[in-house]
Amino acid sequence: MTYRVIDIETVPLAASMAAPYPEADRQPPANYKNPDAIEGWRAKDRLAWAEQRAKECSLNPRLGRVLAVGIATPADEGVIYAQDEDLEKAAIRAFWDELMDSEMPAKAITWNGAWDLRFLVIRSLILGLTIPVDARIVRDWAKPFNTDWHTDVKRVFVGDGITKGEGLDEWARVFGLPGKAEGWTGASVYPAYLEWRHQDIQDYCLADVVATRSLYQIVAPIVED
Repeated sequence: MTYRVIDIETVPLAASMAAPYPEADRQPPANYKNPDAIEGWRAKDRLAWAEQRAKECSLNPRLGRVLAVGIATPADEGVIYAQDEDLEKAAIRAFWDELMDSEMPAKAITWNGAWDLRFLVIRSLILGLTIPVDARIVRDWAKPFNTDWHTDVKRVFVGDGITKGEGLDEWARVFGLPGKAEGWTGASVYPAYLEWRHQDIQDYCLADVVATRSLYQIVAPIVED
């Protein structure tokens, strides 16, 4: 069976970030009495709230969207990129076209990717896109130890145990492989997006799928039939 290594990057929808700061629900500590101190606290809290709001929206397919889809085959790799919101639908459609191999989908290979696949499915439903994958296969994607249609490489290495400090970068470097783009995490994507650093984001996404593919090729002989 042919396969596609998949990784997505997401950002908040503009409308989600336009939500007003909930000042009435966020109050300074009771010992803040000086108006200047209160205003200073409020300014810092607005920034903290906006940062947390961006993170929450990026992780929620109702409030966020697909920005990039990194895809790697056994011999090639690339990124489908939706720089603007009105390009997301075409980007996700291109992903489905890439995943389908003749009448059947290619096997999905990910790093902790049940989340990625779910996000793509739900955004497809919201955008009115037809999902060309059989519903049984979509359900199998979410089953952690079913590798018929989806192999989560992270689960091969760490199972369902503690995952802190057990990321893609750490495992790639154990095998002497290039890991994630230096200095980048998922939290780097939205700030880079706001700064129009679109190529940097694509490079980051691409590095993730390349590292995942390399780790998959190491473990495939023992986890695949």
